[in-house]
Amino acid sequence: MPEPIEAILSLASQGAAVRSGQSTVEYLLTMSVVSIAIVAIMLSFDAVFTDSVQDLSGSMADETLTNQGVQSP
Repeated sequence: MPEPIEAILSLASQGAAVRSGQSTVEYLLTMSVVSIAIVAIMLSFDAVFTDSVQDLSGSMADETLTNQGVQSP
């Protein structure tokens, strides 16, 4: 029966013990990069959405709601 240190060194030389914590770190880094990319995409469309929402609300207040009798002009 091999000594404990010899078993550990044998596993480490085969690469089994070397990657013990890397998968979690790599997973978290990947998730953070994906999250940052999603936020960056959302921020790039902010100006388009802001203008569109303001135009839509102005159109609703000026035309659609007054024409249908929901509010008075």
